[in-house]
This record gives sequence, structure tokens and C-alpha cells, in this order.
Amino acid sequence: MNSSALKNKSFLLCALIALCVFLVDQALKLGLIYGFSFSEGDSVPVTSFFDLVMVHNKGISYGLFQQHHAFGQWILIGFSCGMVYFLPRIVHYEKSMLRLVATGLILGGALGNVFDRVFWGYVVDFIYLHIGSLGWYVFNGADVAIVAGVLGIVYDKYPVEKSDQ
Repeated sequence: MNSSALKNKSFLLCALIALCVFLVDQALKLGLIYGFSFSEGDSVPVTSFFDLVMVHNKGISYGLFQQHHAFGQWILIGFSCGMVYFLPRIVHYEKSMLRLVATGLILGGALGNVFDRVFWGYVVDFIYLHIGSLGWYVFNGADVAIVAGVLGIVYDKYPVEKSDQ
């Protein structure tokens, strides 16, 4: 197989993973909004440690840098679009399967959140994990994919060495 065909297959794998992440993320969000008529502030306990909570996130991860004006929202959209533009270009240089998959996860998550910002004006977050009153931030499926992708790239770059004990 020549180098060009391998690059095309790598790009296709990354794009397929990104598309799957995007579709699952959007299906979950639309299911909550339209299927269960969730609106901002609604909360439903699912287990003792997991609630569905509808949050309209106008910031970035974990609600940081909240943007309540159109200019700030477009800056966040521009940054996300820059990531969506940049990530597929590095796929052509990747030789690691883990990094290809990780890049697809990040790309799909970024696309899901960009779509939310453009379509809704905010990112739809709905997953809340907690132990009693001690909780994590509310996030979504796209965020999970992005974090998993980043962890995959870090693990691939800095593998954990096993000791011979």
C-alpha cells in the first residue's frame, strides 16, 4: 500500500470516528430537549451519583469564560472552528492508531460543541456526576470524547512503563 492510500485510510478512520461522536452527542442532546422536554434548570436523578441536569453553557469547558454577548460567542466559535480545521491536517502525519482514534474523538467532540454554539447560542450540557453534595461540573458527550481523546494522545506520547516486580 502506498503512502497516499495509507494517508487516505487514516483520514477516513478519523473522520468516521468524528462523525460517530458528533451524531451520538447530538442524538443525546436532542433526545433530552425534544424527547423528554428538558429545559434549562431541569434535573432528574438517575442514580445516587448521576443526575441529568440541563445547563446552557455559554462558556468553555466547565463553564469557564462565560460569554453573554454575541462577540464573545463568535470568538469561541472561531476558536473551535480553528481546532476543527487544524486537527484533520495532522492526521496525515500520524502513524499511531491510538492517536488517530484520539484525534477523531477530539474532532467529533469539537464539532458537537461548535454545532451547539451556532445552532443554540450555547453548549447543551446535561451530565452531572456527584457523591452526595460533592459534585463535578455538568458536561456532555462531546466533552467526554474530547477528554478521552486528549488522554489517548497523552498516553500514546508518554506510555506507562510496567515494572518487572
